[in-house]
Amino acid sequence: MNFKEYCESLKNKDPHTEFKKLIMKECDVTAATFQNWKAGKTIPGKLQKEKIASLIGIPVKELIF
Repeated sequence: MNFKEYCESLKNKDPHTEFKKLIMKECDVTAATFQNWKAGKTIPGKLQKEKIASLIGIPVKELIF
């Protein structure tokens, strides 16, 4: 599963907003950075990938940006 697909699966639900806020807080990034990750314009660093994978509940090697 890639990051964009996961975000899109939550898009029209309240959890999307909460997930976005959680990722931004845990990874210490702005909304613009979150959007860039989601759009594939940039990718998170190693520690940020580990945090995101942990929050989604998948191994880091399965997390695709």
